[in-house]
Amino acid sequence: MRFASKWCLCLALLAALPALAAANPHEPEFGWRHRERRRESFGPAQGYVAVKGGGLALGAAGATGGTYVGVETGITASEVLDVGFSVDYFHRRSRDLDVWFETDHGFDPPVRGEITRFESSADFVPIGVTARLRLPTGTQACRPFVAATLAYEVLHLSFFDRNAPVRPYDNILTNDETFMGFGWQASAGVDFGLAPGVGVFGELGLHRGTPSQAVEVNGDPVDLRVQMNGAFLRGGVRVAL
Repeated sequence: MRFASKWCLCLALLAALPALAAANPHEPEFGWRHRERRRESFGPAQGYVAVKGGGLALGAAGATGGTYVGVETGITASEVLDVGFSVDYFHRRSRDLDVWFETDHGFDPPVRGEITRFESSADFVPIGVTARLRLPTGTQACRPFVAATLAYEVLHLSFFDRNAPVRPYDNILTNDETFMGFGWQASAGVDFGLAPGVGVFGELGLHRGTPSQAVEVNGDPVDLRVQMNGAFLRGGVRVAL
Protein backbone atom coordinates (compact mmCIF):
# COMPACT_ATOMS: atom_id res chain seq x y z
CA MET A 1 0.00 0.00 0.00
CA ARG A 2 1.24 3.51 -0.78
CA PHE A 3 0.77 4.63 2.80
CA ALA A 4 3.23 2.01 4.12
CA SER A 5 6.20 3.86 2.60
CA LYS A 6 5.00 7.14 4.11
CA TRP A 7 4.76 5.56 7.55
CA CYS A 8 8.32 4.25 7.17
CA LEU A 9 9.54 7.74 6.21
CA CYS A 10 7.85 9.26 9.24
CA LEU A 11 9.37 6.65 11.56
CA ALA A 12 12.81 7.37 10.11
CA LEU A 13 12.29 11.08 10.77
CA LEU A 14 11.29 10.32 14.35
CA ALA A 15 14.53 8.43 14.85
CA ALA A 16 16.76 11.08 13.24
CA LEU A 17 15.29 14.36 14.45
CA PRO A 18 16.13 14.08 18.17
CA ALA A 19 19.83 14.00 17.26
CA LEU A 20 19.42 16.91 14.86
CA ALA A 21 17.61 18.87 17.55
CA ALA A 22 20.46 18.55 20.09
CA ALA A 23 21.51 21.88 21.59
CA ASN A 24 24.38 23.78 19.98
CA PRO A 25 26.98 24.66 22.64
CA HIS A 26 27.57 28.04 20.96
CA GLU A 27 24.00 29.12 21.58
CA PRO A 28 23.37 31.21 24.71
CA GLU A 29 20.16 29.30 25.48
CA PHE A 30 19.38 25.61 25.02
CA GLY A 31 16.33 23.44 24.64
CA TRP A 32 13.12 23.11 22.74
CA ARG A 33 11.52 26.36 23.95
CA HIS A 34 14.42 28.43 22.60
CA ARG A 35 14.26 26.75 19.21
CA GLU A 36 10.50 27.20 19.03
CA ARG A 37 10.88 30.92 19.78
CA ARG A 38 13.63 31.24 17.19
CA ARG A 39 11.54 29.41 14.56
CA GLU A 40 8.50 31.59 15.24
CA SER A 41 10.61 34.74 14.81
CA PHE A 42 10.77 34.00 11.06
CA GLY A 43 6.99 34.34 10.76
CA PRO A 44 3.83 32.56 11.87
CA ALA A 45 3.13 30.68 8.61
CA GLN A 46 4.80 27.26 8.38
CA GLY A 47 4.04 24.22 6.27
CA TYR A 48 3.24 20.76 7.62
CA VAL A 49 2.39 17.25 6.47
CA ALA A 50 0.28 14.78 8.49
CA VAL A 51 -0.30 11.08 7.79
CA LYS A 52 -3.31 9.42 9.47
CA GLY A 53 -4.54 5.87 9.90
CA GLY A 54 -7.41 4.15 11.68
CA GLY A 55 -10.97 3.00 11.08
CA LEU A 56 -14.42 4.29 10.18
CA ALA A 57 -17.57 2.53 11.43
CA LEU A 58 -20.68 3.22 9.34
CA GLY A 59 -24.22 3.12 10.69
CA ALA A 60 -25.70 4.05 14.04
CA ALA A 61 -24.41 0.86 15.66
CA GLY A 62 -21.22 0.55 13.60
CA ALA A 63 -22.82 -2.16 11.48
CA THR A 64 -20.14 -1.93 8.80
CA GLY A 65 -16.62 -0.67 9.14
CA GLY A 66 -13.30 -0.52 7.36
CA THR A 67 -9.87 1.04 7.13
CA TYR A 68 -9.78 4.85 7.10
CA VAL A 69 -6.45 6.49 6.24
CA GLY A 70 -5.47 9.91 4.96
CA VAL A 71 -2.84 12.52 4.27
CA GLU A 72 -3.03 16.26 4.93
CA THR A 73 -0.77 19.14 3.98
CA GLY A 74 -1.14 22.81 4.76
CA ILE A 75 0.15 25.77 6.73
CA THR A 76 0.10 26.80 10.36
CA ALA A 77 -1.56 30.18 9.91
CA SER A 78 -1.07 31.11 13.57
CA GLU A 79 0.00 29.49 16.81
CA VAL A 80 -3.48 27.98 17.25
CA LEU A 81 -4.79 27.56 13.68
CA ASP A 82 -3.97 25.12 10.86
CA VAL A 83 -5.49 25.29 7.40
CA GLY A 84 -4.83 22.36 5.10
CA PHE A 85 -5.78 20.27 2.08
CA SER A 86 -6.72 16.67 2.94
CA VAL A 87 -7.30 13.45 1.02
CA ASP A 88 -8.82 10.52 2.91
CA TYR A 89 -9.46 6.94 1.82
CA PHE A 90 -11.91 4.40 3.23
CA HIS A 91 -11.88 0.77 2.10
CA ARG A 92 -14.12 -2.09 3.04
CA ARG A 93 -14.24 -5.59 1.54
CA SER A 94 -16.36 -8.60 2.40
CA ARG A 95 -16.31 -12.08 0.85
CA ASP A 96 -18.25 -15.31 1.16
CA LEU A 97 -16.30 -18.38 -0.01
CA ASP A 98 -17.21 -21.99 -0.73
CA VAL A 99 -14.50 -24.59 -0.16
CA TRP A 100 -14.07 -26.72 -3.29
CA PHE A 101 -11.32 -29.01 -1.98
CA GLU A 102 -8.49 -29.24 0.53
CA THR A 103 -5.54 -31.60 0.12
CA ASP A 104 -5.02 -34.00 3.02
CA HIS A 105 -1.84 -35.75 1.78
CA GLY A 106 1.27 -34.69 -0.07
CA PHE A 107 1.30 -30.95 0.44
CA ASP A 108 2.40 -29.56 3.78
CA PRO A 109 0.93 -27.05 4.45
CA PRO A 110 -2.15 -28.29 2.57
CA VAL A 111 -3.62 -26.58 -0.49
CA ARG A 112 -7.15 -25.29 -0.22
CA GLY A 113 -9.34 -24.57 -3.25
CA GLU A 114 -11.99 -21.91 -2.76
CA ILE A 115 -14.72 -20.48 -4.96
CA THR A 116 -15.97 -16.95 -4.39
CA ARG A 117 -19.72 -17.04 -3.93
CA PHE A 118 -20.17 -13.38 -3.00
CA GLU A 119 -17.81 -10.40 -2.84
CA SER A 120 -18.51 -6.74 -2.12
CA SER A 121 -16.12 -3.79 -1.89
CA ALA A 122 -16.38 -0.08 -1.17
CA ASP A 123 -13.79 2.58 -1.97
CA PHE A 124 -14.54 6.04 -0.61
CA VAL A 125 -12.38 9.16 -1.19
CA PRO A 126 -13.20 12.52 0.48
CA ILE A 127 -11.08 15.42 -0.87
CA GLY A 128 -11.43 18.57 1.16
CA VAL A 129 -10.24 21.56 3.14
CA THR A 130 -9.48 21.16 6.84
CA ALA A 131 -9.31 23.77 9.61
CA ARG A 132 -7.82 22.81 12.98
CA LEU A 133 -8.05 24.95 16.10
CA ARG A 134 -5.71 24.23 19.02
CA LEU A 135 -6.19 25.26 22.61
CA PRO A 136 -3.45 27.72 23.69
CA THR A 137 -1.86 25.56 26.39
CA GLY A 138 1.49 27.36 26.25
CA THR A 139 3.42 24.13 25.61
CA GLN A 140 4.20 22.02 22.55
CA ALA A 141 4.18 18.78 24.55
CA CYS A 142 0.40 18.33 24.71
CA ARG A 143 -2.13 20.40 22.76
CA PRO A 144 -5.84 19.49 22.50
CA PHE A 145 -7.55 20.45 19.25
CA VAL A 146 -10.82 20.44 17.34
CA ALA A 147 -10.97 20.11 13.55
CA ALA A 148 -13.52 20.34 10.74
CA THR A 149 -13.34 19.29 7.09
CA LEU A 150 -15.57 20.14 4.14
CA ALA A 151 -15.03 17.68 1.29
CA TYR A 152 -16.14 16.59 -2.14
CA GLU A 153 -16.58 12.82 -1.94
CA VAL A 154 -16.43 9.96 -4.44
CA LEU A 155 -17.75 6.49 -3.56
CA HIS A 156 -17.28 3.42 -5.76
CA LEU A 157 -19.25 0.27 -4.93
CA SER A 158 -18.85 -3.10 -6.60
CA PHE A 159 -20.09 -6.62 -5.93
CA PHE A 160 -20.19 -10.13 -7.37
CA ASP A 161 -22.89 -12.67 -6.55
CA ARG A 162 -22.59 -16.09 -8.18
CA ASN A 163 -26.12 -17.21 -7.37
CA ALA A 164 -27.88 -13.87 -7.26
CA PRO A 165 -31.68 -13.99 -7.10
CA VAL A 166 -33.81 -11.68 -9.19
CA ARG A 167 -34.04 -8.32 -7.43
CA PRO A 168 -36.33 -5.35 -8.11
CA TYR A 169 -33.39 -2.98 -8.61
CA ASP A 170 -31.47 -5.12 -11.13
CA ASN A 171 -32.61 -2.84 -13.97
CA ILE A 172 -31.35 0.23 -12.06
CA LEU A 173 -28.04 -0.79 -10.46
CA THR A 174 -25.12 -2.56 -12.11
CA ASN A 175 -22.35 -4.48 -10.36
CA ASP A 176 -20.18 -1.33 -10.36
CA GLU A 177 -21.60 2.02 -9.34
CA THR A 178 -20.07 5.43 -8.55
CA PHE A 179 -21.69 8.06 -6.33
CA MET A 180 -20.57 11.65 -5.66
CA GLY A 181 -21.47 14.53 -3.39
CA PHE A 182 -20.37 16.85 -0.62
CA GLY A 183 -19.83 15.83 2.99
CA TRP A 184 -18.18 16.98 6.17
CA GLN A 185 -16.46 15.64 9.24
CA ALA A 186 -15.62 17.01 12.67
CA SER A 187 -13.18 15.66 15.23
CA ALA A 188 -11.45 16.34 18.53
CA GLY A 189 -8.09 15.06 19.63
CA VAL A 190 -4.71 15.67 21.20
CA ASP A 191 -1.37 16.50 19.56
CA PHE A 192 1.78 15.31 21.40
CA GLY A 193 5.12 16.91 20.54
CA LEU A 194 8.10 14.54 20.29
CA ALA A 195 10.75 16.91 18.97
CA PRO A 196 10.84 20.35 17.32
CA GLY A 197 8.54 20.09 14.32
CA VAL A 198 7.54 16.45 14.91
CA GLY A 199 4.54 15.12 16.80
CA VAL A 200 2.00 12.34 17.01
CA PHE A 201 -1.74 12.76 17.46
CA GLY A 202 -4.98 10.90 17.97
CA GLU A 203 -8.49 12.00 17.05
CA LEU A 204 -12.07 10.82 17.44
CA GLY A 205 -14.67 12.22 15.06
CA LEU A 206 -17.88 11.95 13.07
CA HIS A 207 -18.35 11.83 9.32
CA ARG A 208 -21.53 12.90 7.55
CA GLY A 209 -22.11 12.54 3.83
CA THR A 210 -24.59 11.15 1.30
CA PRO A 211 -22.96 10.53 -2.09
CA SER A 212 -25.59 10.19 -4.80
CA GLN A 213 -26.28 9.76 -8.49
CA ALA A 214 -29.30 10.54 -10.65
CA VAL A 215 -30.94 7.93 -12.89
CA GLU A 216 -34.12 7.71 -14.92
CA VAL A 217 -36.58 4.87 -14.31
CA ASN A 218 -39.56 4.55 -16.64
CA GLY A 219 -39.15 8.18 -17.60
CA ASP A 220 -39.07 9.42 -13.99
CA PRO A 221 -35.93 10.94 -12.37
CA VAL A 222 -34.69 8.98 -9.35
CA ASP A 223 -31.94 10.01 -6.91
CA LEU A 224 -29.84 7.12 -5.59
CA ARG A 225 -28.19 7.95 -2.26
CA VAL A 226 -25.72 6.11 -0.02
CA GLN A 227 -25.57 6.97 3.68
CA MET A 228 -21.90 7.29 4.67
CA ASN A 229 -22.55 8.50 8.20
CA GLY A 230 -20.38 7.11 10.96
CA ALA A 231 -17.69 7.58 13.59
CA PHE A 232 -13.95 7.29 13.08
CA LEU A 233 -10.88 6.88 15.27
CA ARG A 234 -7.45 7.67 13.87
CA GLY A 235 -3.88 8.34 14.90
CA GLY A 236 -0.96 9.73 12.95
CA VAL A 237 2.31 11.58 12.62
CA ARG A 238 2.73 15.27 11.86
CA VAL A 239 5.96 16.78 10.49
CA ALA A 240 6.65 20.51 10.04
CA LEU A 241 8.19 21.54 6.72
